[in-house]
Amino acid sequence: MKLAERIDGERVYLIKTGCSQQLAEEVYQHIEASRKELRPWLDWEISTLSPQDYLKFLEFTQKPWTEGTGFYYLVRDKSDDSYIANLSVNEYIGKKEQALLGYWQSTARCGNGYLSEAVTVLEKALFAAGCHKIVIETDVLNLKSAAIPQRLGYKLEGILRQEIFAPNENRYRDINHFTKLAGEQRMTYPPAAQNYLSNCFDRYKICEDFGYRAFIDNQIYYLFWDTPDYPGLNGVTCPKLTHSAAMEIRQKTEGRTIGIAFFERPDENIEKKYLEFDEIVRTMEFIPQEKVIYRSDLQIRQVNDENGLLQWSEICSEVFEIEDGNSLANSFRGDFTIPQICKYVGYAGDKPVAAVESFSNPAATGIYWVAVRKEFCRRGYGSDMVAYAVNQAMDKGSRTFVLAASEAGFNMYERLGFKTTAVRYDYTLKK
Repeated sequence: MKLAERIDGERVYLIKTGCSQQLAEEVYQHIEASRKELRPWLDWEISTLSPQDYLKFLEFTQKPWTEGTGFYYLVRDKSDDSYIANLSVNEYIGKKEQALLGYWQSTARCGNGYLSEAVTVLEKALFAAGCHKIVIETDVLNLKSAAIPQRLGYKLEGILRQEIFAPNENRYRDINHFTKLAGEQRMTYPPAAQNYLSNCFDRYKICEDFGYRAFIDNQIYYLFWDTPDYPGLNGVTCPKLTHSAAMEIRQKTEGRTIGIAFFERPDENIEKKYLEFDEIVRTMEFIPQEKVIYRSDLQIRQVNDENGLLQWSEICSEVFEIEDGNSLANSFRGDFTIPQICKYVGYAGDKPVAAVESFSNPAATGIYWVAVRKEFCRRGYGSDMVAYAVNQAMDKGSRTFVLAASEAGFNMYERLGFKTTAVRYDYTLKK
């Protein structure tokens, strides 16, 4: 097996590990900053106590490269060459044409989809070079590590019982055994849209006890609400629809009216058989250098009581044509307990006329539910609601903002500074 010493992705590149004191010191800084996250899962963290210790590891990585039995990469950001993660083929078994992957990521770079992109890049290179099977093993308790193969379509073949000994805990631990075969490569999401996808999923996952649940299965994102017949509240997102995926989704969503979204337009025959077209949506991203100016006379207040929630829900129900506004309010009532979620209502005089919501995770703040009552449109109220939510989140440390824009709202978001990252095609799944 031979692999290139540099492999490029869209935002990241993989580069063969060198063997220098300077490199050892660079990576060791990230080990030091990430010890809290590394210690429960990686036993080498205990014995890596200096740059010299890490230099010994770098020396070790050179021989497997020459023998074609292991390939060790650094993952770097293409924009500035900064360090992101380590990713390696820890073992390549030529007789089986099988590769065992391993990875760890600097805590400071988590939450942006960089490692998922890097694994995808290496996966493609391995299959192109003749690899038949890729294996990823994760501790059953390390949910963040397991999310990567789950998101990328790997199959969980089983759990290896008491497979490794954890010195920190003085006990054996169970290990997930994920695999993907050549020919099982799937369409993946555009890396530039990953911030939005992750934020949207996290927003509902964090409070799924309040009337809805969110989960990922075979790269497909599912969001189910207690209200089964409104497509905007029951959604599925996947990279591309196939016949098998359509049947799988129908089975999991039986009895619901489902909105379904793709980042590549489906085949014409599949579209006719399974889908009704709704609209084209753009995922957008904004990294402001300073606070956003808003200019209207709108008075904006954060929702922090029952009356405010009912006003917010009434506006959104009216604008998004949700018949049961009370159900919407009930679904969001638990949000008061979650500090990452902020809802705002805009008032023209004493009348509540506009709404917006923001949700912050480590990678970005998502902007959702931007709504202005019809008779108050074209007054700049929508822009001001978004600007206010952005400014409030910036005060709390957020610097990246993401949203999904319909054609009706696209120009407004672009004027605010949002840039398109990907195009999404929205449909309703035929029953």
